[in-house]
Amino acid sequence: VVGSMNRSASQYTTRISVQPGIQNLEVVQGLKEATKELLLDFYRINNKLKPGRIVAYRDGVAENQFQAIVESELRMIKEACLEMGDPDAEYCPPITLIIVQKRHRSRFFPANEETDNSGN
Repeated sequence: VVGSMNRSASQYTTRISVQPGIQNLEVVQGLKEATKELLLDFYRINNKLKPGRIVAYRDGVAENQFQAIVESELRMIKEACLEMGDPDAEYCPPITLIIVQKRHRSRFFPANEETDNSGN
């Protein structure tokens, strides 16, 4: 799990954990703990400021797992936020969850002929 540590999203820190080899399970185990640790890192680095928004990007999800990912991983992120601080002031920033399908066949090409030698 990777988290940006500044407003310009140019400095990052990570949390790495071994995922159990459970077949057909794509939910990230330990996401709540990793998210909470990253939020605390952000808080320490940014003079006790919490992120105003969270954007989570999830890649490689099978289409039949979309709903399970949304329900479980979004819940874990929200729980990590709620455990962040003062019980009298719940911390619940807006969360955007972007899920990319596994084995998609999408290809992108330039709309005009103004490309460099590599075709980009």
